[in-house]
Amino acid sequence: MRSPATCLRDLRELPGGQRLTLAGGKAVVTPLWSPWTFADRSRQIDDADEAAHRLRDAALECVAARASEYKQVVLMLSGGLDSSIVAACLARQGLPFHCLTLVTEDAIGDERTYARLVSESLDVGLTEAYRDVSRIDIARSGARRLPRPTVRAFVQESNRLAIETARAAGADAIFNGGGGDNVFCSLQSAGPAADRLLSAGPGMAFLRTAREISQLASASLWAVISDAAKRAWFGKPAMRHVQDLSFLSPRATSMAGASTLHPWLILPPDALPGKAMHIRLIAFAQSYVEGHDPQDPLPTVSPLLAQPLVETCLGVPSWGWFEGGRNRAVARRAFTGDLPADIIGRRSKGTPDSFVAQIFEAHRSAIRRMLAEGELAAHDMLDLPAVLRALDDPRPVHGDAFRRILQFADVEAWARGWTRSGR
Repeated sequence: MRSPATCLRDLRELPGGQRLTLAGGKAVVTPLWSPWTFADRSRQIDDADEAAHRLRDAALECVAARASEYKQVVLMLSGGLDSSIVAACLARQGLPFHCLTLVTEDAIGDERTYARLVSESLDVGLTEAYRDVSRIDIARSGARRLPRPTVRAFVQESNRLAIETARAAGADAIFNGGGGDNVFCSLQSAGPAADRLLSAGPGMAFLRTAREISQLASASLWAVISDAAKRAWFGKPAMRHVQDLSFLSPRATSMAGASTLHPWLILPPDALPGKAMHIRLIAFAQSYVEGHDPQDPLPTVSPLLAQPLVETCLGVPSWGWFEGGRNRAVARRAFTGDLPADIIGRRSKGTPDSFVAQIFEAHRSAIRRMLAEGELAAHDMLDLPAVLRALDDPRPVHGDAFRRILQFADVEAWARGWTRSGR
């Protein structure tokens, strides 16, 4: 989650939803939009069918509006709920598009069965492409023209394959389902149960929500009830702001200090904890959608993060997103007639984790040289002995250390792009 400060000295960013006024030699930043306006209790949609109807209308209109700027688009289709909803919106509006699904060698990154279900049901073309670890250049940052290292190395293959597919299909934009989990409130927390407790009291409605969350989160019903009560009545914070300080040097840890709170996370007095968690997810999504390079060969569009759809989803009570032990329930209900039942009811979720692990293994020696001799080490930002021990571990990739070290490699590649040696 980004603050206005960038990673370049004295350069700040004006976030979406804010206005900068220059007058009398002063710069004043004023908020123009806040999610809390649309999350107000008086604006919540209590009827599930009405919420689904409004969500479907907003999604159809937003996807069509974004797609109308282009002659044709390539949709990154995993076969998950979010990208499938974008596909359904494009198809129902008669907009020209072609789908691309990316595959890894590990089964968890192979979602072709689901992507084929969607493409066949909507009668739209589908390209299936394998990510190739040998095409990753660990020393090249996809954010080299940006003021922050916001692009991960594994995205190189996604971008390459998307651009190739777009050129073959004659498309001039790349669409995805990015941010769907955030906008459709994909939480595994007792926060929504706490909202129900505060809004309706300790009755059957509260117990029903607690049971739905316990099924989704694989937690006991008592654990959910207890945590919801702590959040609602006993002052447990709605959110914890945790920094990852692993593998940083003492100097870097001391410099990190307290993170700047995103303005949307300054809670109004009557804020419900589950709704606050939903807004936190949307703040994360804002950082994602504003992190693309405007100089990329083709624009990347995440239409589920369009403002009218976000505002509609903020009007759904946090507990309304859970039904039958599933999350994103309102979105599932909204598109039940548009997508195959196996997609609407899907609980599993593919990840590129196996491909990320492949990148680490394939480039382990290059990453070691980069970090041992690089800008981060030269400025005493890393706990270098600990980083090198993890890199020199002869065992197969395990745990989470490899993901953290790949983050450092991404930052190192970005930093070198701003030094004389990296130009």
